[in-house]
Amino acid sequence: MTENYPRNVPPEPGVAPETYPAEQPSGTPVTPGPPPSEPFGAEPMAAEPEPMEAQAEEAKSKARQRAEEVKNRVRDTAQSMADQQKNRAAHTVSDLGAALHRAADKLQDENDPRMANYAHSAADHLDAISRKLEERDLASIRGDAEGLARRSPGLFLAGAFLGGLFIGRFLRSSERHISA
Repeated sequence: MTENYPRNVPPEPGVAPETYPAEQPSGTPVTPGPPPSEPFGAEPMAAEPEPMEAQAEEAKSKARQRAEEVKNRVRDTAQSMADQQKNRAAHTVSDLGAALHRAADKLQDENDPRMANYAHSAADHLDAISRKLEERDLASIRGDAEGLARRSPGLFLAGAFLGGLFIGRFLRSSERHISA
């Protein structure tokens, strides 16, 4: 049984072209090939990269590069500021040690050698702390502080409390000097 289908008519949407009997004009059946990838009568499109996609990729690449530059600049600025604060703290601790040494000398002159020895010992510890602050980087100082907090949490909290009092007093003192 041969069905009569109109010739030279494109297939219906959603129907594969293989469902139509393909015949040559002489009536000889033809084996249908794969369905065409282009619409009926359309010229094949060249497989070129989309210029918009290339522009988008370039913009993404530039944005990533710019973000990396900004991140590095911010990190460097923060590191520089932290180093300045560390050096300022080392200088302040050194000044405190020197003042404690002067007080110990005065105690020695007033015939209180036991208190003078305690004061000199405390001043020596402050001098050692000041030297460590000057010589070491922030990462190693932070590691030492974390180690102390794990080994002796009570001592760490007491030190943090005293350090907070010292910093608060220092900031208030600095405020008075600035406003005077």
